[in-house]
Amino acid sequence: MLSRLRLFGVNLLIAAVLVLVAIEAIPQSPPALRALVQPLTLRVGLAQEWDLFAPPDRVNTRLRAEISYADGQMKEWRSPDWPKLAPAQRFTMHRRSEWLDNIWNLGDSPVLTSWAAYLARSERPSAPHAEQGAEVKIIIDQAPIPAAQVAPWTSYHAPAKFTESTTLAIEKLP
Repeated sequence: MLSRLRLFGVNLLIAAVLVLVAIEAIPQSPPALRALVQPLTLRVGLAQEWDLFAPPDRVNTRLRAEISYADGQMKEWRSPDWPKLAPAQRFTMHRRSEWLDNIWNLGDSPVLTSWAAYLARSERPSAPHAEQGAEVKIIIDQAPIPAAQVAPWTSYHAPAKFTESTTLAIEKLP
């Protein structure tokens, strides 16, 4: 009886996920219904915000964080340099790449506070509760991508020239 109930619960969960994804992904979904399920799909990571033909990228971005700990020590975290990674590493880290690409669109979100605490802990793994009292400055570095009409073309392997920096958030952790 318990295994049958468990199977029913799993099937119900799968059906709910499929319904939520369908509501998000089908452009003809009623806007009121989409607005109703969107807070849930955003929280659980099921949001389907994509287009088949997206405009070309106009800028390369990288994230970095300057971490000031309560004891005065400073650390800097940098997002991976994706072109320098082996293809297998890029494949296995694809979801992380997408997450980092989209975090800077979140604005003032609780996600940034949690991520800042994670970065503070990860840069000082041996210190217990390293995030307490730390200040994390999250910065996006940008390198414009020249239009395809501009000659000569730069090689994919040429390092990007990051010229602009924007502070996304300054998180003061309790």
